[in-house]
Amino acid sequence: MRRSRLPFFPFPGYSGNKGGLSMRFRTLPLVFLVVFGVGISSLQAEPNILFIHSYDPSYQWTMDIDRGVREELSSRHPEVTLYTEFYDTKHFAPEDLEQPFLSYLLSKYAGVRFSAVLASDDNALRFVLSHRAELFPYRPDIPVLFCGINDVESYDLASHPNVAGVAERIDIRGTLDLMLRLHPDLSLVAVVVDGTITGRINKELFLQAIPPYENRLSFVILENRTMEELLDDVRDLPEHSALLYLTFVRDREGTHFTPLQSLSLISDVSSRPVYTCWDFFMVGEKVVGGMVQRGALQGRELAILLSRLLEGEDPASLGVVERPLVAPLFRFEALQIFGIPLALLPQDAEVEGLPESVQYRFPGFFWSAILLGAILLSLLGLILFLFIRQRRTERLFRSLFQCLPDGALLYDTHGNILIHNRAAERIFGRSELDIKKHGLPGLLALSRSEVAALLSRQREEPLHTMQRDLAGEDGPKFVEIVSLPVSFHGTPAVLAIVRDMTDWQKTHQELERSIREKEILLKEVHHRVKNNLQIMRSLIQLQKTKDLPLEAVRELSQTQSRLSALAALHELLHRADGSERIRVDIYLSTIASQIASSLIEGPLPIEWKISAAGMELPPDTVIPLGLILNELITNSIKYAAPAGAPLVIEILLSGEERSYTLVYTDPGPSFDFERLLAEKNSLGFQLVKELARQLRGDITYRHEDGKNVFTLTFRA
Repeated sequence: MRRSRLPFFPFPGYSGNKGGLSMRFRTLPLVFLVVFGVGISSLQAEPNILFIHSYDPSYQWTMDIDRGVREELSSRHPEVTLYTEFYDTKHFAPEDLEQPFLSYLLSKYAGVRFSAVLASDDNALRFVLSHRAELFPYRPDIPVLFCGINDVESYDLASHPNVAGVAERIDIRGTLDLMLRLHPDLSLVAVVVDGTITGRINKELFLQAIPPYENRLSFVILENRTMEELLDDVRDLPEHSALLYLTFVRDREGTHFTPLQSLSLISDVSSRPVYTCWDFFMVGEKVVGGMVQRGALQGRELAILLSRLLEGEDPASLGVVERPLVAPLFRFEALQIFGIPLALLPQDAEVEGLPESVQYRFPGFFWSAILLGAILLSLLGLILFLFIRQRRTERLFRSLFQCLPDGALLYDTHGNILIHNRAAERIFGRSELDIKKHGLPGLLALSRSEVAALLSRQREEPLHTMQRDLAGEDGPKFVEIVSLPVSFHGTPAVLAIVRDMTDWQKTHQELERSIREKEILLKEVHHRVKNNLQIMRSLIQLQKTKDLPLEAVRELSQTQSRLSALAALHELLHRADGSERIRVDIYLSTIASQIASSLIEGPLPIEWKISAAGMELPPDTVIPLGLILNELITNSIKYAAPAGAPLVIEILLSGEERSYTLVYTDPGPSFDFERLLAEKNSLGFQLVKELARQLRGDITYRHEDGKNVFTLTFRA
């Protein structure tokens, strides 16, 4: 709903409509104000300063500037009389207010002589520069000092004498840097801006600031919208996005909003953090903060310029204060909502709403104290624990040492035995006295030089393993000794674990002998199976020489090729030297040539393109795979051979992690593969179907680019 209100300045006769002043009763108020104004001037002493604000007192930025000016002037020049007026251009268009406001000022201050004029923000400065001669005919070049001006260059100050002030240099890049620092996964920044003069200036400043960020961030400008449209856009913002609020005090329909109203509405619907560049926008639940412009600092700088002017400095030499009056400012409530830790903030950051507890006011001291207390408590507990444990540590160690199933020796750097357990006495077949008497050299039958070399290796290789054959009273023994350096009562020592490996060695030797026997037997089996398959192939070949029907000869040839595939596998197994896997590329090449030689009677050149990338598969996978290829190659030779050209057959096997794909291609004509699979009398394709199922796979067919393509997927 469109709101309406009167401008803040109480000028009688102004209707608030675009028609401007009502002529009714104009004369009487003017006369009254002239008389009243003269009365005021007669009571005031010089210097008098007129301070014109662009906006009304509900605008926090305006009141912060006003507060900064008054605080600084009260300490520097308390004698100054400051007259303050509010242009109220946030609620009304400047062109509607300009003439009424001019008439109001002329009437009210007709009898007051001013030493200087202060103007905050653009609309007030434009008004003063446009009407300086009318407002101050007694001094047309009266000094004008300004603050809160974004685009100072647009005013052509060289053409306006005695004008100086404080530029409002917002730090958009600093705020974007803070957003990236606090949200490393940020990818989209939505910018909220209205169509007011300030909004248009802020938008231009934003566009000038973003080129360095365009490779890291995406930007969308939410402008020329009603409040409802803006809230819909804010509500739909994606994850990893944030809002940058520049200004939104008047929407497209002309409805006015205070910063508190607009930011509160945005915070109600937004799930994303809101950042800004001004301290007076630090309102609303979701507003985190930013590198903000401080209104009070603008006011203080303006008062400092005024003080220099009052102290006699030439107004032409005051110039423009260009440095950004910004500082990192954040709201604690919003930081908590979005889980942003205080440790991520810049060291000079100010946090509004920070709880009074030491944890938040002095986090470094708080956490240092907590850490120090925790360390002291831990040390105290550790000392107490060690004190209690120290008295039983050695007893517990000796008990565990004696309970070890393996022999354990603790010896010094000279090979003297310090401690040993009962298992060591059993393994070495010596008494406690003998072990300590003979030391490491006597136990392991080592010379002193060999012991020195062993200890030297121990220093170079902390975890050292050695094996020794020992002569015991109950026969020879084979032991494994694992040793590592330790400290015993503060002196270097070596702990050795001795394991009796005699039975293991015997078992290992028996297993090796058994494996060798099985390998010989397995090779013999493969050899005999291969020979039997060869005999069967020869018998079939003899059978083919008889006067048999052509169809019978073909069936015998197919059977012969299947036997060839099996024979090739057993030949590879026979040569595999105990390996449990078969080189697929060698196997495919072997069976392909054997199948072709058994089926082709006349000259039929075949060009093989076989690729298996050096893969190896187990025999129980290779057997059905070879039989499938036998059927496919047989089918290709029977139906796919082109006239007058070589038959090109491609076989490609690929795969990983036990999942494989075989692609078989020939140049034959297309056919109904599914119908052949369903027909009972199609033995070849029935075999293919069953063998694919045996491989826990599936075979499909397609005809493309004049080729038959069979694709077999299976697991191994």
